Amino acid sequence: MCCFSAGVVHAAERRFLDIERPPKPGRCLVSGTVFFNPGKLASADSIKVLETPDLMEIGLSVLFSEEWPGGNGIMSADIAFVITDDALRTKSFILEWGMEKRVKNAEVDRTLPEVHFNLGREVSADNVQLPVGTLTVKVRKHPELFYYWYLLPIGIILGLLIWRKLHIY
Repeated sequence: MCCFSAGVVHAAERRFLDIERPPKPGRCLVSGTVFFNPGKLASADSIKVLETPDLMEIGLSVLFSEEWPGGNGIMSADIAFVITDDALRTKSFILEWGMEKRVKNAEVDRTLPEVHFNLGREVSADNVQLPVGTLTVKVRKHPELFYYWYLLPIGIILGLLIWRKLHIY
């Protein structure tokens, strides 16, 4: 016996992070706010930061998250993580969110020098295939009388305004 259930499943989304240069060498706190569309993220526990090229997850702390009205998922999240300036020079960082829960949570040291990030370009998948359809639009050279129906009420209103103007003065 086999049972299937249908539901909405959102694939994980990934964006590169554009991180500012730290003010001094050593470890620094990277923080920023990320906004999500309604229904894209059910829980803040599903936000991860990965470092390239091996896509290893690094420790992340969600400082604050706000939900969409009506329980339609997470609207925004303030996140922070700690990296070294060497890692920033040699690696790229990717923010991922979706269905899979974060493995590494981290407490962040707020005394470290702080830099901010912005979401960069989307991480593209190899061999993306999208179904493409055809859209056909037919335009008639000579529209029928039906398309001029709006002229009748406009003409009546205009005629009544002219008649009123002539009979008031």
